[in-house]
Amino acid sequence: AAAAARKVPVMTALEYYMNRFPGSSVVCLLPPVWRTPRAIDRVRGESAALAAARDELATLIEASMAEWAPEGAADGAAEGALPPVVRWAIDNRAVLVSNASLSGAVAAYRDPQHQEAMRAWLREWVWRYELRRTPRGEAHAQEEEWSFVPDAHFAAPPEAPLQLLRGGGLTPAVSSLFMSSHLEQLRGVELPATAVERRRRVEALVLHVHRQATGGGEASFRQLGFKQRKDASDVLNKFIFISRTPESLVDDCRSARTAPEPQVDEVLPSSVDRSTQQWLATQLKALYTLSERAALDAAASIVVECRRAAEELQLSRATAMQRWEQRLRNGRE
Repeated sequence: AAAAARKVPVMTALEYYMNRFPGSSVVCLLPPVWRTPRAIDRVRGESAALAAARDELATLIEASMAEWAPEGAADGAAEGALPPVVRWAIDNRAVLVSNASLSGAVAAYRDPQHQEAMRAWLREWVWRYELRRTPRGEAHAQEEEWSFVPDAHFAAPPEAPLQLLRGGGLTPAVSSLFMSSHLEQLRGVELPATAVERRRRVEALVLHVHRQATGGGEASFRQLGFKQRKDASDVLNKFIFISRTPESLVDDCRSARTAPEPQVDEVLPSSVDRSTQQWLATQLKALYTLSERAALDAAASIVVECRRAAEELQLSRATAMQRWEQRLRNGRE
């Protein structure tokens, strides 16, 4: 990103784009090296010019005219990953004013279509520039003015970024790149629809535990009394915890276990071994004073119901993600 070590060049660049695109968000990305003085400067003392420049940059940050650039090299990153500043620009749909080569951006993709989309983005969304020093005359030889000169190609910027700044559309290749970025940001995020469905499934499981342990005929979770909810919830919560806790933490609770199949949900157990199911039966027997046979049958039923709930929740999550993908493909963000 366009950033400089002195007040005048930075302000010149910021003012140029603020005037050129009024109403748009313009921000200077500052290299992390400016966060603190260099080690040698901390020992010898920082020069007045450097100290003044650091103060000016801090003022820009406080005024929301600058922020620290994402950590990492501008030209490259770990294999298979975009340079951090490129990832920042794509995620924020920002035009990047930079003279950095950004050579690692294309190499981060293996798919030829993705590589071509990145080349299109680099052509259209990375604007080059030049900062020219203009001496103010011999009487002021120590004072210089700076001129911000965009590359000739970007003096009249490509249409795609201008359309975005005006609220318009994108070229197909770059649009696919932005969509991939948005979908990647959704990974690991629980959508509201999934969170609501998870709560509904947990309440249904609490009701199922109560019915299996007591033979109660309550039609819904909300018909359970406080103690009924508490007892059933305690059993379910302990079961979830014990099914996901490393063996080193539960050796005192149950015998050695065999490795279960991978879980399909982050919370609800979809696969447990025999020792875990036996542990659940023991808890039911102690809390509800069930017979050995009744406790084993109740535990088996709860395990099956948990697996069903986890699988249906996974399907619900996939459906919610597909709907978001469709919205993104249709440009409805």
